[in-house]
Amino acid sequence: MDGSRSLPLPEWPVLKNLALLGSRGISAYITNTPAIGLSTARIRLQGVGVVAFEHVDWDKLRQAIRQGTCTPFVGAGACAGYLPLAGDLAEALAEDDDYLMNRGRRDLARITQYMAVKHTDGNYPKGELAAFFGLRAARPKVLERAGRLAQLYQSRKIPNPSDKNDPHSVLADLGAAIYLTTNYDDFMFSALKRRASELGLGDPKRDFCRWTNSLFYEKQSPFDLGFKPSREQPVVYHLHGHAGVPESIVTTEDDYTDFIVNISGELTVSKIGKGKKERLPAAIRTAVRNHTLIFVGYQVADQNLRVVLRLLSQTLGSADKRLNVAIQLSPETGPADESTISHIQAYLEARYKWSLNLQVYWGDAREFAKELRMQMEERPLPSEPYGSEIRDIRALPGPSPL
Repeated sequence: MDGSRSLPLPEWPVLKNLALLGSRGISAYITNTPAIGLSTARIRLQGVGVVAFEHVDWDKLRQAIRQGTCTPFVGAGACAGYLPLAGDLAEALAEDDDYLMNRGRRDLARITQYMAVKHTDGNYPKGELAAFFGLRAARPKVLERAGRLAQLYQSRKIPNPSDKNDPHSVLADLGAAIYLTTNYDDFMFSALKRRASELGLGDPKRDFCRWTNSLFYEKQSPFDLGFKPSREQPVVYHLHGHAGVPESIVTTEDDYTDFIVNISGELTVSKIGKGKKERLPAAIRTAVRNHTLIFVGYQVADQNLRVVLRLLSQTLGSADKRLNVAIQLSPETGPADESTISHIQAYLEARYKWSLNLQVYWGDAREFAKELRMQMEERPLPSEPYGSEIRDIRALPGPSPL
């Protein structure tokens, strides 16, 4: 193939396999099936700094989808073209709130922490983000200043329902029972709702993590009422909160610390007994621990990805804490030679040391979605029912419940 070259990849032990694809974000899959055992990979250069990884074990991915053991994990990169990147929004918020320091102006957690301190209100930045990602109108003062934030408010778009290659639409057509996301928006839910209407299925559910005590005790979850997600009635679970419930949003530096502390504790405690209230429902924990996870729209330096990987390490135990990484190209630095790739791989292996077999492939999330749809259309899913309901984690064999 023109512009292609092969790079050697190590063959790693059987643990968990994670393949990441994405340019403005990363798309990925983690699976608890045996390692693929890749020996070479091919890269197609698609212009300056953009590549697509072409050696994906689509058969294994299709198999997980057919078996109902595939759970998409949607990040901000899936919204590229519709909503701004976190760094751009951080800069706009910094300007709007008179953040005078140069350092950290593109760090959304840092800027929202500053906003919370300045206004002596931890919920102040959450309200701003809820309005922005909830596609509500900007505050009058924002419009009066006519600065970057006003421009970003005006630039927001919603995905075109007729766009078959929109990542949300492609993922919705996988027919998963659970969709995990660190996004605050409703794009994934809307795509599922359209699909349900077209196929005559039940309306999908929407839920969010009860990571604070007030959310835990005051906000009811559909899981509290016995809801069981299925392929006929899936759920979009917002791990870092939803725009419709501003106080549920995880955004400041303090929020991320509290989230990790509270949810890490939840993951290590087994919840026994029907009707027991949980910060993370059993069905969600089952999906995280036992399913193939398709990550779409994350960057390796993404705060959300780092938090998610940290939580995943809690679910996998400490028997063999090693993360194996194969990376071809960093989209932010352009095409990389083998020496650069080796350095990036060594850094990531040192940075993340838990039981995941991590393989990193750079490319565009939208291109990945397009390829995924093509793969599924070439070999469509069977029409007969198959394992649609998520089983209670306490009924699963193997390691003790989370």
